[in-house]
Amino acid sequence: MCLAVPGKIISISLSGESPHLAKADIGGVIREICIDWLPDLKLNDYVMIHAGYALEKIEKDAASDQIKILLEAEDIIREKMQK
Repeated sequence: MCLAVPGKIISISLSGESPHLAKADIGGVIREICIDWLPDLKLNDYVMIHAGYALEKIEKDAASDQIKILLEAEDIIREKMQK
């Protein structure tokens, strides 16, 4: 199973050559990601990220919904592990 997570673009490195990189805030964790597939990204855009690649630009509300779902899943897993 693959999992993509939402992140907010906080910086973009414009080098002119591939790979084009950006830094994304993923729940408070900053990661460098490849944005080659989404050349029109701007600062503060939200994207779905998998394996270090920005796959799809999403709206802020969609990112918030995805984060909420991930946090709920984390709570369920913790509950089950404590039993």
